[in-house]
Amino acid sequence: MRVLRGITPLFWLANMIVALVFAAAVWMHGAFVGGMDIVSTCATRGQPWDTEYSRQNRRDSAGFFPLHNKCNAGYDLVPVWLNPAVAFLALLALAFAAACLVSLTLRLRRRSPRLKGNSQQRRG
Repeated sequence: MRVLRGITPLFWLANMIVALVFAAAVWMHGAFVGGMDIVSTCATRGQPWDTEYSRQNRRDSAGFFPLHNKCNAGYDLVPVWLNPAVAFLALLALAFAAACLVSLTLRLRRRSPRLKGNSQQRRG
């Protein structure tokens, strides 16, 4: 625990921001992997576009998370690693936020007795 004493809350805040930026970048990659014309994107990948499947499963690809952009029942344009990466980066950002709050709380608690001791000495 002594090693972590010198780490400031700003360090954890900066790491949280970096994790959130990476999570947003990975999510954007997945959200726009189909491009403007999904039919031609599927054809480029050698997969047939299934209109009927798309109509029946419209809600699957319309959500915020997990990301899906399926050409047909067997092929998703969104890479398999993308959704776990977004979840991991979001949880990492949450852990950094918690570490920032703990670090800030500990720093304020350490400073508090010193300030109280100085104010009592001045009064007496």
